[in-house]
Parts: sequence; structure tokens; C-alpha cells
Amino acid sequence: MIKPAVIKPEAIKPEIPTKKGGKLETVERGSKPIEESPLSQPIEDYEHEEEKPYIVEYFDLNIPYYSVEEDQTKRDLEAINEFVKDQLVFSKKKLDLESYDNYMLKLKEKLGIEDDLRIDAAIERIAGFVDAYNEISILEKKSNHKKFINRIVYFAKGKDFDRDTLSLLIQDEYIKWLNTNQ
Repeated sequence: MIKPAVIKPEAIKPEIPTKKGGKLETVERGSKPIEESPLSQPIEDYEHEEEKPYIVEYFDLNIPYYSVEEDQTKRDLEAINEFVKDQLVFSKKKLDLESYDNYMLKLKEKLGIEDDLRIDAAIERIAGFVDAYNEISILEKKSNHKKFINRIVYFAKGKDFDRDTLSLLIQDEYIKWLNTNQ
């Protein structure tokens, strides 16, 4: 007899209740669980363990996150973090670190944020976009979500302003667009 070339992993059988002799007993079934990648960790678990939003890790910030109570950067990071998680939920993606990273990469690409841009400038630009999104979404509750995102991405792309100016510019452009398209 020829031995198989591939050795199958040892089976670990989860317990499944069965009736035997009038009593419930457990029987093991199944195979060994697959090891998960660190990026498959749920965002909430990461944030609970690390006591900071995942966005701080994403941007690899080496500052004590909670050292300043009312810091604008901290508020920006929290707003971006909540926005990304909301978008993952809306698009029915898993709330894990890998999905988060993928969404951030796509968002940075859509906003024209290059890898060589300073981190603080990237955070400000994304925060300006998020502020505009939040303000405009109040006005745009009935809109098709994807078209809405694309409109404000179009207004934000390549704009090199600080957070507040970018937010106001996008809101102004959007209101102009609404007035011409109604």
C-alpha cells in the first residue's frame, strides 16, 4: 500500500450533545480549527485590550494617546475611527483589523493622499472629509449612499487645506451642487 503524500492535521472534535441511555452525552466531531491571522482580530477586541482606537495603530503614532484630554488630533482620530467602523457596518464587512486597513487604504487613495504625505496632514485631510461627510449627511438622508460618498470624495480630492477649511469648502461645494441639481 502507498502512503499518502499529504498528512492530514489531527482532528479535534468539538462536543456535540447526543442522547445515550436517556442521558445527554457529548460526542466529539469536526477538525482542528484554523489559526487566524492577527489582522482577523475584531476591532472592538483590539481597542478594549489596547485602550485606544485602532486608528492610532494604523497611523503608527508613537504618542501617549490619552496624555492630552482635549486635543484636536485626538478628536480627529476618534471621528475617523468611528467613521471607518460605521462604513464597514454599512457595507456589511467584518469589523476586523484587515477590513479596517483595506478601507483606510481605499479612502486615502480616493482622497488622493499619497504615502509620502506627513501623517498629521493626512489625518487633517481625512478628518476634514469626515467632518464634511457628517455635516452633509444630515442634509442628505434620502440620497443614495454610494453616490453621496463619491460626490464628497470628488469635492475633497487633491484639496490641500487644513481640516476646518477643507470641511467648509466641501460643504460649500456640496450646497452649490445641490442648488444646481434640484
